[in-house]
Amino acid sequence: MTDSMRIAQQSVTSQPPTNSTPIFKLSPELLNRIYDYLLASPSRMFVAKIVRGNHRAALKQIRSEDSVDLSVSILGTCRQIHDQATPMLYGLNSFVLEAGWDSQTFLHQIGPSVEFVRHVKLHNIEVQVPVAAGLKLLSQAKALQTLQFGRSVRSSFKAKDLAEALEPLMVALKKHQGEESAWDVVEFVPAEQVEDEFGYMMEQVEMEEYASAVNAALAQRMLEPAVRTSEDY
Repeated sequence: MTDSMRIAQQSVTSQPPTNSTPIFKLSPELLNRIYDYLLASPSRMFVAKIVRGNHRAALKQIRSEDSVDLSVSILGTCRQIHDQATPMLYGLNSFVLEAGWDSQTFLHQIGPSVEFVRHVKLHNIEVQVPVAAGLKLLSQAKALQTLQFGRSVRSSFKAKDLAEALEPLMVALKKHQGEESAWDVVEFVPAEQVEDEFGYMMEQVEMEEYASAVNAALAQRMLEPAVRTSEDY
């Protein structure tokens, strides 16, 4: 079963009809296809500059990489559509977040909807504090499948510091997905635009070495005696 089918099945079929609006007279399969058409982007989703506000304000900042205009405003139509379509918006799309205060603010603004997020890339990492806070918020994403870090993470985080920031997320992933799946979520992606083939190979090697160091430090933290309680996460 594809992600689209699984998420759609969980969203629409789990919602009992409570509205007499004509759209709700459609079959769950057809309604899911409508939500998929309106809310799923074939390319990555970027989050524009975030300002203070609520979930509705955050929705206005979502932009498709290929400029496809997603109809996210449908989530504000009524409570039933919001509840049915929200898992599809966050579960079917890959989000690229500027890894500064904007990423933390966006994840905070979407609130409980964080649990539906499945694919995230943190971009332009410069400051540790908001990234660590954002990773803690992502620990609510029970079905998270990929969390990608670009090359900038190496200059902003020592391996042991990133391992510390990732620990709450890893604890949550192990709880909800099992240990084997949890370790497959975090990825370190080398830069795509490198001057020559040799430079690209070196970039890959350096990223692999950094990833190994982070994973080793994280594994060590996970093996340490439980001196931190669950409230620390």
